[in-house]
Amino acid sequence: MTSVTHLATRVQVMSVRCAGYAMVVPINRDGSLTRRKGTLTVRFPRDTHRLVVEGSVWDVAGPERCTSFAVRGYIRYETLIDAQRVTYVRPSGLILARWIAANVPGIGSVIANRLVRQRKLDHWVANNDLDALTSKAAISEKQARNLVAHWPAKGLYDAIEWLQERNLPAGLADPLIGLWKDRTVETLEKNPFLLRPGLLFDRLHQRHDRCSASV
Repeated sequence: MTSVTHLATRVQVMSVRCAGYAMVVPINRDGSLTRRKGTLTVRFPRDTHRLVVEGSVWDVAGPERCTSFAVRGYIRYETLIDAQRVTYVRPSGLILARWIAANVPGIGSVIANRLVRQRKLDHWVANNDLDALTSKAAISEKQARNLVAHWPAKGLYDAIEWLQERNLPAGLADPLIGLWKDRTVETLEKNPFLLRPGLLFDRLHQRHDRCSASV
């Protein structure tokens, strides 16, 4: 049997299972899908589990193997990439269209593909410009509100990229955004020592206590 090791295969998550497993589809650098036979699954590293959502895009590296499991008495086979290193990719173009279709209620693939051809789409969403979204992007007000509410957070992407550039766990981005919102990267740039394990744990614990007290 030929051994395959992926060095930087780009995939988009189609569905998420438990324990960091996700069914994915390989994609080309232009955002188009790569055709292949059978199901492809990735087991993501533990520190990234919170970021693995439907539509998210990753470059994955690790060995590939065939695996099987039983579903209602039937044996199913699939290809599994046991990812040892992953890099989060900011979606754009066709990749963003699939992300929108997967994550924004009321918007399917046809509308999503039309939306991403609007050069000012990011600007309209960032400024909560419902008038432009309904008139120029030709979607309903409900669809426009859903798009704004579920749009990929720029601050989260910036934090993920900042962490990845320094070989730090990308999964830290989500709790850090909870602490410092859109000022996360700015805060870390000024004082990277905030990422020391003990200090970071104390800050997250303090935030949890404040949230619990407010309930």
